[in-house]
Amino acid sequence: MKRPANLDEARAIAAVMEASRRDPNFYVENVIGDSLWDKQQEVLRAIAKNRIVTVASCHGIGKTHLAARAAHQFLNTYKNSYVVTTAPTFRQVEELLWRQIRAVHKKSAMARSGRLLKTMLEYSDEWFAIGVSSDDTDKIQGFHPASGNILVIVDEAAGVSEETFVAVEAIMTSLGAHALFIGNPTKLSGTFYNSHHIDPKSCKIRISCFDTPNFTNNGIETIEDLKNLDEEALEIVAPYLITPQWAADKITRWGVDTPMFQSRVLGQFPTAEVNTLIPLEFIEAAMTPERLAEMQAAQSKDEPLSVGVDVARFGDDKTVITRRRGSIVTNQHAYSKEDTEQTAGRVKMIYPAPEFIGIDEDGLGGGVVDKLTHDKIDGVVGILNNSSARKDDTGLTFVNLRSQLWWNLAERFKSGKIYIPPEFTELAAELSAIRYDITRQGIAVETKEQLKKRLHRSPDRADSLMYAFANFVQQAEVQRIAVARRRQK
Repeated sequence: MKRPANLDEARAIAAVMEASRRDPNFYVENVIGDSLWDKQQEVLRAIAKNRIVTVASCHGIGKTHLAARAAHQFLNTYKNSYVVTTAPTFRQVEELLWRQIRAVHKKSAMARSGRLLKTMLEYSDEWFAIGVSSDDTDKIQGFHPASGNILVIVDEAAGVSEETFVAVEAIMTSLGAHALFIGNPTKLSGTFYNSHHIDPKSCKIRISCFDTPNFTNNGIETIEDLKNLDEEALEIVAPYLITPQWAADKITRWGVDTPMFQSRVLGQFPTAEVNTLIPLEFIEAAMTPERLAEMQAAQSKDEPLSVGVDVARFGDDKTVITRRRGSIVTNQHAYSKEDTEQTAGRVKMIYPAPEFIGIDEDGLGGGVVDKLTHDKIDGVVGILNNSSARKDDTGLTFVNLRSQLWWNLAERFKSGKIYIPPEFTELAAELSAIRYDITRQGIAVETKEQLKKRLHRSPDRADSLMYAFANFVQQAEVQRIAVARRRQK
């Protein structure tokens, strides 16, 4: 911060800083020149009064916008303070939060002060804000300002490792230490979850879509209000925030009982059962640019194409075709009210020719398998969901083949060996809703009919993905034939 030109200027700055300490929103309005809506203001005031403020919010409430202003306000209100920001990846630190911090600084009354870099704003060696990646916890160590004033901001907190939170706690030893944890509530364990459920001293704030300006301004307070939405009568006062139209659309696309809806729309930690097959956190991790880069580096560029086909049975069900190359899902298309001839024709048109085509052979899917087999299309494998599970090396037992294939796919998510494009939100919602039971006969993943009853729609996208990764059936059949031939010899 620049040195005051005279005593009067110094007194004016001191007065602004004192007012900003009493009410951080004074700083946002008078120094940055911005305004925050009421829940954002609540968070900013809470940071000044509490050691840890933890915010679980729905999608599109301006989390990063808020965090950037909190960082700038704290840094410029407390002399010789430190602000340390982190997020699950350095891309998120640099391109999201620090892009906002740089913009805030340039527009504020402090624009000519300090040295501004991509992830650092420095007034002196003992007075700065810095962005570090949670990938390297060593970079979070050692921040202990002589003034005692430090603010740690953990953005997208549900995705940050526990090692990072341990490092954060280690630098919050002074009396003037504060922390803001903020993110979508997607993970049902760890420090972010515990800060909302176990830690008695943290200041807990939850922000639902119903708390945001575009909802409160239109008197939208419940899911029933969303279901009966009159879009033409809406007045959108903040188009950059979550809108009722977006939330209403997710009732149909995701379903109100899915973890995706609970987290992204209601700002609630999902009420997932202990028998959820694929927790939402693993699905969202599979949809990041970092996962795509990992998968691209781990597999050959000429990985053969595999396809999964879930054939519509009746009514509003859709035929869904999913393509993947190795562990990378490339696209997924849904079609309504097409007969088996049309579905078989679509599969035959896929280029280059897939090495594996997994098709739901139950019901109408059997007709697609027959047509493709008759036309001598290579790689076609019919999946009979209720047939016996194949022998594998897991040591587990399954009540049927469907359960085994779903379990294998779930293991891919949990081990980080799958990528799904981030726009596949309907697929993610279906995946996060699947449950399983442990029975005397083995692991039983719920049937399509059971899941459809809970979701009020058919999980066609999820099943199509499962079939795309069902080449285990093809491999098991090849091994069975090889063993049989060896025995004949």
